[in-house]
Amino acid sequence: MLQTNLAKKIIQEVRKLINEEIVIMDTNGYIIASTNKKRISFFHEGAFLTVHKKDRLIITKEDEAQLKGVKAGINLPIFFGQNVVGVIGITGNPEKVFPYAELLRKMTELLIQENFYKEEMNRQNRAIEAFIFDWLELREWDSSFHNRADLLGINLTVPRQVIMVKVKTQTNMINFTPKWLTIEKKNDLFIHWGNDRLLLLLDATANMDKNKLKKKLI
Repeated sequence: MLQTNLAKKIIQEVRKLINEEIVIMDTNGYIIASTNKKRISFFHEGAFLTVHKKDRLIITKEDEAQLKGVKAGINLPIFFGQNVVGVIGITGNPEKVFPYAELLRKMTELLIQENFYKEEMNRQNRAIEAFIFDWLELREWDSSFHNRADLLGINLTVPRQVIMVKVKTQTNMINFTPKWLTIEKKNDLFIHWGNDRLLLLLDATANMDKNKLKKKLI
């Protein structure tokens, strides 16, 4: 859930808001991202305790001598739903960093949620693309194919109009979606076709006027 690349991005974002040293640990207590790169990959006992407590942990100067890999500050569990997926630690005087520690935790959780839903959307899009490629190739539909369609919410009984569109804009095609497709009938589909094309499979029962459709595509 909390990948190293995402943890590094989170560090970069929160670093803009705070000058103190920041570390992010996985659920095993190992540092996977830090403003101090020398600490990466080391075990952080405070994070390990935080994961199991599911609550914040204040680390004092005295704790530095007793807990492995820690510095004085505060550790906060990072939640996704009801599960702890990591720990964020802020080094410094606990009384000083505490007021905004919770804000940084919330920001981190929002970034994780955003990344999760983005990945889910990408997975869904890849599954639809793979299905449509098979759809164009298959001459007969077996039960497995129908099951895939049901899982993806694709209605195979709808007659469709197939259109290939070349995108002239310099937009990043990975995230490009024609805006008007988001407000058309739910049976409209599209996939990326190469680096600069889209393949549209539109609900032919909509009886869209050709001139109106052309204007939307331009």
